Amino acid sequence: MSEAEVSVDAEDSILKASHMMLHEDAYLLPVMEGEKLVGVVRMGDVFHEITNAVLKL
Repeated sequence: MSEAEVSVDAEDSILKASHMMLHEDAYLLPVMEGEKLVGVVRMGDVFHEITNAVLKL
């Protein structure tokens, strides 16, 4: 399997994922643990988490 150009680590923050999505113009990012794909984060996931965090303030 070829390596994705842009991905996040399973331990990375949602803010790091959003930053990468904005700068890479990506709507989906693979979530990796080492070389293993463990999930996918979507722009909607990022929006949901950030909105929830703001509403809790």
